[in-house]
Amino acid sequence: MTKIEALMDVIIGLIGEEEKTPDEKIREAVGDPALYENLAEEAVELAHKALKAARIIRGENPTPARIKAVLGQIREELSDVTVVADVLEVYPDPEYMIQKYERWLNRLNDR
Repeated sequence: MTKIEALMDVIIGLIGEEEKTPDEKIREAVGDPALYENLAEEAVELAHKALKAARIIRGENPTPARIKAVLGQIREELSDVTVVADVLEVYPDPEYMIQKYERWLNRLNDR
């Protein structure tokens, strides 16, 4: 059993066996506009934590935050983004991801 499957078992245990999935229940209760707002908010929080990590690594603009804590926060925010995207049925496009890697590597090779 994967970690995601185990998590879904826990969620179903909390809400009980119903005809609707947890995603359907959330989407129906919250609505798509609010979910897209939530997705944007979580993405901004992820971006903020990534910027904080860059500040710490670069050391140019001191912050009391510690890199280990901030990396944990990045993981938490990425998880939040992933959950909301999953409820909205917004998934990464594997072909686009391959193209992104190719463009990135080509730019690095062109230096």
